Parts: sequence; structure tokens; C-alpha cells
Amino acid sequence: MSVVQSLPRSGLARFGYTTVVVSLGTLITGSLVMLGWSASLCFLSRVIRCFSFSRDFAGFFLKMIQIWSLPALVVGVLVAFIAKVRGSVAWWNVLAVVALVCTAEFALSKFNDAASLFLAQGLVLFVGVQLSRVGSRMVGKYPI
Repeated sequence: MSVVQSLPRSGLARFGYTTVVVSLGTLITGSLVMLGWSASLCFLSRVIRCFSFSRDFAGFFLKMIQIWSLPALVVGVLVAFIAKVRGSVAWWNVLAVVALVCTAEFALSKFNDAASLFLAQGLVLFVGVQLSRVGSRMVGKYPI
């Protein structure tokens, strides 16, 4: 009886682990891309002031959470669902999930003329999920 009760908990633990790892990996990748973009803007235009950690980190951190938290969580849940159903996740599964999230975000957004923005966000989400998969294979007990 204890073996039967441990199976759903193990599946739920794997689902939670996959969701957290993919969401955090995507959130970290998105924040690093945004940090690089913010730090390099002053080189592109003399009008924009340069990024300073002591002055701009709080606003940057809040904006990073605002921009990347929901897409990272949705991608994490969808990838965890695919991992639960199929057992393993291939790169084309991740590409389909990212395309679905970006298309839904594009359809619900008021920025219908900014398709390149959603393409860039999709690329960051895809890279974040792939880096999360590599990291979970090297460190975790549940490889994605």
C-alpha cells in the first residue's frame, strides 16, 4: 500500500520540480538578457543614461519580474505537463510550447504591430528552457 501511495507523490514531485526548474531557468535567462540590454543602451544613444546597479537595480528587478514571471510560469507548467505525459521533452516540444505562449500573448496584447518583440521573447523563452534542461540533467535527480 505504501508503494501505491508513493507513486502519485513521486509524479507530483517531478511535475513540481520540472515546473520550478524551467520557470526559474527562464526567469534567470530573461533577466540576464534584459540586464545586458539595459547596460548596453547607453552605447547606442547618447540621450539614454547608462545603467547603474546602485541607482537602477530596484526598478530593473521589478520590471524584470513584471515582464518575465507569467511567461516563465506558463512555459514551466506546459513543459512539465509534456514531461508528465510523454516522459521526456524534446526540443521540438519546447519550440511548440514557446510558439503557443508567444502566439497567445500576441493575440491578447494591444501591441499588434510589435511581432519582432514577441519573436525575441520566444527566443529567450526557448533558450531559457533549453538551459534549464541542461542544468537539470547535470544537477537534479529528475532530468527533464
